[in-house]
Amino acid sequence: MNEKSTRNIALDCAKGLAIILVCLGHIMQATTSDYYDTKIYNLIYALQMPVFFLISGILSSSKIETSEQLRKKVCKRACVYLIPFISRIVIFNPIFWKTQSTIWEEICRILISVDSGLWFLWVLFFLCVNCDVAVFFTKSIKNRNNRIILESGIYFALLIPWIVELFVFKVNYLGAKLIIYYSVFYFLGRVSKHLSNTRLIKGKRIREVAVAILACIGMYIVSHYRLFIDVDSIEIIILRVLSGVCLSYVFLNFTNIYANQLSKLGFSTLGRYTLEIYYVHGLAYSLLTSEDLPKVYSIQGISTIFASIVITAVITYVVIIFIKSNKMMDFIFFGKKGL
Repeated sequence: MNEKSTRNIALDCAKGLAIILVCLGHIMQATTSDYYDTKIYNLIYALQMPVFFLISGILSSSKIETSEQLRKKVCKRACVYLIPFISRIVIFNPIFWKTQSTIWEEICRILISVDSGLWFLWVLFFLCVNCDVAVFFTKSIKNRNNRIILESGIYFALLIPWIVELFVFKVNYLGAKLIIYYSVFYFLGRVSKHLSNTRLIKGKRIREVAVAILACIGMYIVSHYRLFIDVDSIEIIILRVLSGVCLSYVFLNFTNIYANQLSKLGFSTLGRYTLEIYYVHGLAYSLLTSEDLPKVYSIQGISTIFASIVITAVITYVVIIFIKSNKMMDFIFFGKKGL
């Protein structure tokens, strides 16, 4: 069976819409001065990355029965996630961005502060491997509920080194904070996958009521609290998680209902190239940055954002097509094994 027949179109559409939100959020950051004070950015910030990790959890491994399968799975994930992560630091950035630091200094900076690079790939690698290990060690358990409980225990137990680093030693090296935070969304995606066939989830009326409640909670939070702030208080972290969970499930419900229409508009195609778009899009919007940034809701701000969207779309498309025209470049930059 070929890849196209096994892909989930609704999830591809969800990823396609989500990567547009990521690009728009980054464009607002780069080209406006007060993006963090706007409701639209608050909504984007609350939704964009949580929904990606939820989707990754939904698409997580279902069966790994041998140590050889586990080894191959981990190696494949290293190619898909870590090779692009590293190549962005040592090849792509030095070519397209003028920096004063050496490659070694850039590597050290990224490892100390992973969120300044392609942190999503780094974090997703560890969470996927945690899940793969948990699936492998629970392969012999026949009872489905017991297997899910033990899987969950192993998954979170593998986070203990990151928890000790962050809360005991008070350091955030190698993205400990991001790994712990987004592990919740990945786990909830995994749980959603297990619960998808239950009668409760399939009940249309119950699902509609739940989605309506989640939408109200999520929109209330993004309307009344600024989630993008420098100080991570307990209250803000709880609000981020709650809004991210609520809005992500509403978002996925929407894309599931309108999957066919969204697919016809090209969103499922975008969803198949989210890694490439995520990797490249920063090169484009950086061309319009300046020291004197306009406000979002000014004529200059709106026109700058619009121009940045167009330029980002065109340059991102051209660069991706150029890279993917060569199998070696496709492997080095995007981790795609076409060799």
